[in-house]
Formats: sequence, structure tokens, C-alpha cells
Amino acid sequence: MSDQRWRENVDQLAEQLGRLSPALARHRRSAAAPRDLGAVLRDEIDAAREAYRDAPATSARGGLGRWLAGRLGKAFSLVIGLAALAVGALYRDPADPADNRWQTMIFTALAFMQMGQALASRSTRVALWS
Repeated sequence: MSDQRWRENVDQLAEQLGRLSPALARHRRSAAAPRDLGAVLRDEIDAAREAYRDAPATSARGGLGRWLAGRLGKAFSLVIGLAALAVGALYRDPADPADNRWQTMIFTALAFMQMGQALASRSTRVALWS
């Protein structure tokens, strides 16, 4: 998205917020003159974008670690899909076309493997029950 499009979207958001809450229409950062909410939002977004651009690739932006995690996630998803198909192939009985156990086993295997992946990718610093 271009900077011009960002600014237009921020201006639209500021207009909507101003209509919904007149108290938000003006914002004072200090004892100086009041600033338009759109200008405040634009400044905050620009500051965040600059901080993101200026951050070293190995810290806030993720860099190689984020790239590698994305590729490993896709590979793991492929492994989950292949494992579910293998489970279905093990339970499919070509002699009995009315037997649908293989569909149930594929669904169950996918459900449990995806649940395991979700729990494994959960934060190690935050407890599961919080």
C-alpha cells in the first residue's frame, strides 16, 4: 500500500472517529495548540513504520528467523496432510465400498495433529490456561 493510500485511510478513520466521539476530534499532546486526530494518527503510523524499517533484520523484523519459521510451518503442514492421507489409506478397505471409517480417521488425524501443532506453537512464556 502506498503512503498516499495510508494517509487517505487514516484521514477517513479520523473523520469516523470524530463523528463517533467529538471528544476524540481534538487531541492535545502537550500544552501547545490542539492537533487534529488525523495528524496524530498519521504521525504515530509514520513513526511505527520508520521504527520497523530502521530495526535490524534480526530483531523486530524477524529476518532469517521469521523466514525460516514460515518455511518450517509450511513444511510441517505438508507433513500433517501427508500423514492424514496415510492414515486414511491404512483404514480404507477397497473390498467394502460402504465402509467409511477411512474418512473418519482422516478427519480425526487432522484434528488431533492440528491441535498438537497449535499447542506446540503456543508461547512458552504464557501458561496454557491463561
